[in-house]
Amino acid sequence: MELAFSQALQSIANPFLNGLMLFFTEFGDDLIFIAVAVLLYWCINKRYAFQFLTVYFAGQACVEIIKSTVARPRPFTHKGKVISIGEQTHGYSFPSGHSHSIANMATQLAIKTKKWYVIVPGVFLTVIVMFSRIYLGQHYLSDTLVGMTIGVGIAFLVTFLFKFVGDKEEIIGYILAPVAIILTLVFAFTGIANKGMMIMFGTVSAFAISYALEKKFVKYNVKSDKWWKYIVKVLIGVAVVFAIKEGFKAIIPLSSIENGYAKDLVEMLVKEFLRYFLLTFVAGVAMPALFKAIKL
Repeated sequence: MELAFSQALQSIANPFLNGLMLFFTEFGDDLIFIAVAVLLYWCINKRYAFQFLTVYFAGQACVEIIKSTVARPRPFTHKGKVISIGEQTHGYSFPSGHSHSIANMATQLAIKTKKWYVIVPGVFLTVIVMFSRIYLGQHYLSDTLVGMTIGVGIAFLVTFLFKFVGDKEEIIGYILAPVAIILTLVFAFTGIANKGMMIMFGTVSAFAISYALEKKFVKYNVKSDKWWKYIVKVLIGVAVVFAIKEGFKAIIPLSSIENGYAKDLVEMLVKEFLRYFLLTFVAGVAMPALFKAIKL
């Protein structure tokens, strides 16, 4: 039945709709979420940025664990029935990570602002991202509905937790970091892990640690007295983080390791978990320290 729904959507496919759906689907990408969080952290409100990312990663952890457990193939694997419009998404289908991401972000911003001009675009983008994932052949309808439900539910649940702990929000980080590292090892050595999971756990554990360290020792005030300083620190920060992301991957040789799960495991731990741990740690504590030192 769901396959028939996907086929019906693709029956109206045309170049214009293809381009439109490929454009809107990017709003559910992890990079959009992280970019918003980085801007919040460096330029607007560190505490809310910590909450913003923590809520997101709590939901994303659920998504990745369910994906690996259910292991549902994507619709385009049904040859001749549904095609992949655009690049094929790796990994399993259920639930939809894109639907979770956009629903999570939209719900958090709606809770924070309580403004109709934030809520309405958030609902619109969530629905159209869900629609795009089905149209493009990357997900079934149930994938998107469950992904959206996780995004909304976790946003409300963890936001309530932050309100409960008040200005001691770093306590959540003290719990989150060791849990993320333990789960990394458990999933890695049981063969459940995938690259997306390693990236997520590396990022969340580093951000929890760096946030606590920044709050205690750096205490950077994100408010700048000149508008151009916001642009400069974003450019510097993004350049440094991107250099670490690409440079670290390039300098770690894995060619000496034989093919198989051992190589995949080392690659996931080193090139994904450790790389994202390092770049997130730099973004979370080193960059605020630098911005403070050069008075940005």
